[in-house]
Amino acid sequence: MGTYDWTYEKPIMWSLNKGYPVWTKPELIILPDGTKRTDSSSFTDKEWEDSGWKVVDVPNYNDETHVCYWNRVEGKWDYKDINETEYDIDPDLS
Repeated sequence: MGTYDWTYEKPIMWSLNKGYPVWTKPELIILPDGTKRTDSSSFTDKEWEDSGWKVVDVPNYNDETHVCYWNRVEGKWDYKDINETEYDIDPDLS
């Protein structure tokens, strides 16, 4: 039998300049002076920040009671309650 690594890392996403997050960690960043860097394992926190990339937590919410959407102004997930009218069944489907 093999050995299993049960270490769990919290899933994260990446957002560039508050844009909609992506799952793939960038392997190329462009710094403000135009310098391009590759090999994400060597990027410093400052280089991530200066290039506009930010780590974003994967949203965790109850989709039966809330709607999740990306707030481009603030660069974060926002949630709102689903009101009762959104639960109404379309009469054509009944």
